[in-house]
Amino acid sequence: MTIVLDDQNDVQTVRATPDLNLCRSVIGLDAHPALPKWQANTVPHMQRTQVLDPEERRLWRRYERGLRVVQVGTATRPLTKGEYFDDRGFRAIASQLRGTYGERFRTAITAKSVEDRVASIMNEAGVHDPKTMHYGEEKSRNDFADEPIGLVEGVIDPGDDHVVNLLAELDLDAKPERSEGECEHCEGEGCRKCLGTGQQRAHGRGFTGEDADTAREILASVRENHVAQAAGRYARNPDDPDSTATVYVRTDAMPTGFADVQTPGVVWTFGQKQDRIVEELREAAEPLSARVLADRAECSKEHVRQTMRRFEDEDGDHDVQVFESVGEHGATLYAATGLPNSGVVDVGSPTEAYGSIYTWGLAIRDPNPIETDDDQPDGPASAETRTFWEPLGGVDPGGTGG
Repeated sequence: MTIVLDDQNDVQTVRATPDLNLCRSVIGLDAHPALPKWQANTVPHMQRTQVLDPEERRLWRRYERGLRVVQVGTATRPLTKGEYFDDRGFRAIASQLRGTYGERFRTAITAKSVEDRVASIMNEAGVHDPKTMHYGEEKSRNDFADEPIGLVEGVIDPGDDHVVNLLAELDLDAKPERSEGECEHCEGEGCRKCLGTGQQRAHGRGFTGEDADTAREILASVRENHVAQAAGRYARNPDDPDSTATVYVRTDAMPTGFADVQTPGVVWTFGQKQDRIVEELREAAEPLSARVLADRAECSKEHVRQTMRRFEDEDGDHDVQVFESVGEHGATLYAATGLPNSGVVDVGSPTEAYGSIYTWGLAIRDPNPIETDDDQPDGPASAETRTFWEPLGGVDPGGTGG
């Protein structure tokens, strides 16, 4: 048993782990914790061996479960308190997915702090009666098991206490990185929130000290576990070949190799004037000049021209049609050709979930062969040493096609 106390001798954590001294191995099912978390929950000398490497795990998830994971963008997007929620970016993503998949897109998982805002924006994007779930529920609910399209927005962080206390259990030392600003809770006097420093927590959730790398590893593993579990709420009927899903994950906090595809995500979100320009152009029954658009959108002609020029530079289906010198007095006219509602988004081409035909296999082998009498120096030579994990007939490794 381990007990962690703070500077005031108040109990922070109590951990009672089972006696695993006689245990040969521990198997973690559906888990991606950092090694320090394994050691705290089992034995300090725990070592880790992968049964499946990231590529094998991805193939299993892709072909056995029928789950396709698309990473959208490269930002982490912490949403524990909701202060960094990107309303306009999420609106653009939701509008794009609704336009691409129609009624098949109606679910999302995010932090509890922004769950209501996510549902409201999805409703504005045309998803009537959206279904949402928040982090903390993802390990016990199967509401989205049969949903074909999903969206995971952002990630949540554990508090600094969680990381620091775990380091203390392992006899390691690191502290949260501090900025020069005063702590908002004690105005620089020093309190429990700022660990007595009187300084505000630095943006970015960094750590300092001899074991700062381990602290960052613990933080990353908590984030990644939540995201992996959230995406795993979909395609949960592997025996049903029709139970497949594509999940768009808008954070980079995920286990190595978890994403099948990485896309840029939101390329450009419209400002208020651009919103009005796009709305007027979409509703127009005929091509409009920059002057007419400017009058209707209540902005300058130059703003219209810059907006249209940017659409012309974008690749894909969001280009506007440009008719040069065909309007009154040789004016250039513009017409909408599938303009998005809230911004330009690149989430890749829609791909149906994977079919039931595939040819891949794996062999699970014990990394430490078990010695038998045949393996002794004075015993008969053996061309091949079997282990407890290897079947007598061998395994056809198959391919990775399909």
